[in-house]
Amino acid sequence: MKIRISLIAIFSIIFMTALLCFSIFLYLEEPPIILNLTNYRAELKPPFTPPASSIVNLKKLALLPRTAPKLPVEPATSKAAPSLPCVNNDQRIIRNPANLDLTGKTGLIVEEDNLSYDIKGTNSQQIYNQLFDCNLALDDMDANGVTSNTLNYSYDFESVDGQVCEIKNVAVGLHLAYLLPRLVDSANAPSDLINKWNGFYAPLREHEDEHGKITKNYAETFYAYLKNLADEKKCVPSQKYIEDAFNKTTKEIDAANSQYDDETDHGRNTGVRFTI
Repeated sequence: MKIRISLIAIFSIIFMTALLCFSIFLYLEEPPIILNLTNYRAELKPPFTPPASSIVNLKKLALLPRTAPKLPVEPATSKAAPSLPCVNNDQRIIRNPANLDLTGKTGLIVEEDNLSYDIKGTNSQQIYNQLFDCNLALDDMDANGVTSNTLNYSYDFESVDGQVCEIKNVAVGLHLAYLLPRLVDSANAPSDLINKWNGFYAPLREHEDEHGKITKNYAETFYAYLKNLADEKKCVPSQKYIEDAFNKTTKEIDAANSQYDDETDHGRNTGVRFTI
């Protein structure tokens, strides 16, 4: 009996040892459970379909804006207001106006060109987007209106001993160009939108007209200076003296217009705003 029990105990120990070794062998052969999860996720490609809630979340993620968001669309008046492409891009190129032809002319000659660039839209959001996306690039800022100018002059003179002693036939030319937006869809726009546009355009027009007035004042002063030399027949050291006076005038024109823009914040303080 004792021998039989001992044999059973020995076989039990051998069996348990073998089972333990087999378990260790399986553990070493089988990769960790984390790697299995990785393989499992790799299999969750089509034709696998994620839960409906996951699909909704993916759509929301795909629609997140990647640029600065625009102002919200007005309710009721425009359910959808996609940005419209800019049209007639060549209209928004800022060019200095040409020198006036002063041949055979005297006095102060002023010419003014009223130019425009197209803005499209039949609701506030579309027009706002166009004013923002399709405006005028001016130096380091964007603008919705620009006034450009070119100043030139001519005169005849008779010199005595290298001095300019008589200036005749004085002419000063000032060429102004106003570039402002034009609403091309006004015929199809509702009356309240037209009123909003007019409320934006009128102060913008006034602002640019004021730039024109500032420039005209300096052109008149420069013409008066040359005319005074002609009337009093004063002698000046050289033609460069007049050129220096001309250069000084153009710098004063730029400084005065810059000061006006600083005082009005480029028209924002006087109502140049389009809101939706």
